[in-house]
Amino acid sequence: MTDVQGAPAVPLATGGRLSLRPSQGVKSLSFSTVITLILLAVLFLLHGGFYDSLFVFSLTFAIVVVGMVLQVGYSHQLAFHQSVFMMAGAYGVAILSTKYHYPVWLAMILVVVASALVGLLLGFYVTRVPGFALALATLFFSVIVVGFVEYNNYLGAQTGLGPVPYVITGPNYTRSLEWSGTVTIVLLGISVYIVSRILNSTIGLELALMAGNETIAEGVGIITARRKLELFVLGSAFAALGGTLFATTQQFVTPATFSQVAEITFLVMLFLGGRTSILGGLIGAIGIEFLSGTSNWISTNEGIIEGVLITVVLLYFPAGLIGILTWIWNVAWGLISGKYGTRSLRQVTRQAALPAGGLARRRRPAAATAGGGELADSTGVRALPNRGALPNGEALPNGEALPGGSAGAAQPVPDGPADRRGGELECRELTKAFGGVVAVDAVSLSISGPGIYAICGPNGAGKTTLFELIAGGLKADGGEVYIDGVNATRMLPHERAQLGMARTLQTVRLMNARSIIDNVAVAALESHRTFMAGALVTSGLEEARARAWGALERLGIAHLAEQRPAQLTLEVQRTVELARAIVAGPHLLLLDEPASGLSVEQRERLSRTLQEVAQDTTVVLVEHDLQMVARIAKQIFVLVDGRLVFSGDPNGFLNSDVVRSELMGLVEEEAILETTSRRGAEEPDSV
Repeated sequence: MTDVQGAPAVPLATGGRLSLRPSQGVKSLSFSTVITLILLAVLFLLHGGFYDSLFVFSLTFAIVVVGMVLQVGYSHQLAFHQSVFMMAGAYGVAILSTKYHYPVWLAMILVVVASALVGLLLGFYVTRVPGFALALATLFFSVIVVGFVEYNNYLGAQTGLGPVPYVITGPNYTRSLEWSGTVTIVLLGISVYIVSRILNSTIGLELALMAGNETIAEGVGIITARRKLELFVLGSAFAALGGTLFATTQQFVTPATFSQVAEITFLVMLFLGGRTSILGGLIGAIGIEFLSGTSNWISTNEGIIEGVLITVVLLYFPAGLIGILTWIWNVAWGLISGKYGTRSLRQVTRQAALPAGGLARRRRPAAATAGGGELADSTGVRALPNRGALPNGEALPNGEALPGGSAGAAQPVPDGPADRRGGELECRELTKAFGGVVAVDAVSLSISGPGIYAICGPNGAGKTTLFELIAGGLKADGGEVYIDGVNATRMLPHERAQLGMARTLQTVRLMNARSIIDNVAVAALESHRTFMAGALVTSGLEEARARAWGALERLGIAHLAEQRPAQLTLEVQRTVELARAIVAGPHLLLLDEPASGLSVEQRERLSRTLQEVAQDTTVVLVEHDLQMVARIAKQIFVLVDGRLVFSGDPNGFLNSDVVRSELMGLVEEEAILETTSRRGAEEPDSV
């Protein structure tokens, strides 16, 4: 087997079964245990004194940053609430232990639980806003809270509160610090385990997709609003826990510690160490606090230094220190092991920046596979069996030949057996306006049963708007949408997905940092409707990957399962998106311009693939390629200026005067595209 660029592909299966990976729970436990033991060794080697206190101090910040790795770094949910909840944890323990004489352990538990509940209430409102609006909504939290505390005498005003008892009080200062530091390290280890377990679970895969594109995440059934709220609550709880340990190891709390500068410090720690790495977050938190605590010059100019550092990291080293260390390790190991032979470091670096296989794609002749009938061509896509392909120029079943017919063009697929019902879609008087422009004007259509149904029209006709109204990406101003007889007009995209609907977008939206099999598995997870806490108990990631393998195998690209999207051609990337859309077995499949950017030969392969899928699925596609549409669709709808002007079969479509007059420009555009694509296919590959 070879991949799209000729490099060896890694086989995942033997006898059609996916090779399952080691338990992610064991990996997370081992990682957190090693981190805990290393930190304990450092603590007892320091054995009291200034550096020991500084080390424990940095560990309390590390707990906050570990929570930020999950929320900010990995999931891209930027919120400025960490310093506020760390302050709540610190002051909460200080008040309960010094003013009301609560036992420290009980005070810590009560404060963390209370902070999580407050985070739940606050997050219910602030996480509803999209994107960076979340950051803006929380930007001034610390200013408000710190300003309130500084002028509140009950809370110690600017002087603060103390002395706060140690977590565990020993016979002397050193023992108290070491024992309290031990508790801090154990709780940090538990925090690392929780975050690592989530990242390595099905929830982690969901969060990765959300970070890339929330529309796609909603489309596969993920309740993104719930996940964002859970991230906010978890981040609040981690920050509060760090605050309680800060108070009970440093014994004194002041509002200045938790100002807006603290939020910037947290971000610097996260991005400097490596925003998507737990280990990077620990390195950033401990390293920065140590440096600022051991150097008066650094402490005095901390704001300037942090500003410069985060700017440089964001511009030149987005993976942070852990990314640099990983790169050095990989290059060094490659040179030591002989992986790169005698090539220079410059050559190694250049290859690391290029896709596998270089700039030119290696050609090879098509070869029959052991399964018989399937072909693997130079694109890496195994061609599906040609079901009723027509020779060049042969007449369609309806008696009319398309101009410039293509070799291997596929026939329309007849309705499947009675047990393959597909899905049902009905739009009743759907209307959507943007200001004074009516994009969709009282469109009614009905689709039922397996097969391919196409929506066509010139640019600006309202096709994409209608598509989004059906998918749930836009709310209709009027009319109704029914999916399998259920009124889905007011349903969110993830609720429509639960009814059996799946979709793709016009542009490719894949997780470049994850393998092809994970890109597909994310749509087959059983965790979409569960809570994040469930990831700590069980994970169905292996089962989802097994289902993803089946979808990839069905579309002929299972041999590419371990590749990354950036290594593959546009055709294969679109095939991966199709696999992600069908892996959950939807009744209704919505495809937004799936042939966009593909050559004529690639469109022919896509046509056969869609026919294969449409045997038991209702496929609705928005498409500009009228020739492909007329070959494979059983019913075609034409929109012009937001109105439905034609609905009928391919024969009626080809003979319609309305279609010919309204889509003439589109037909000419497609003819030019086809000619250009054919000329490009005849030219040899070059570097």
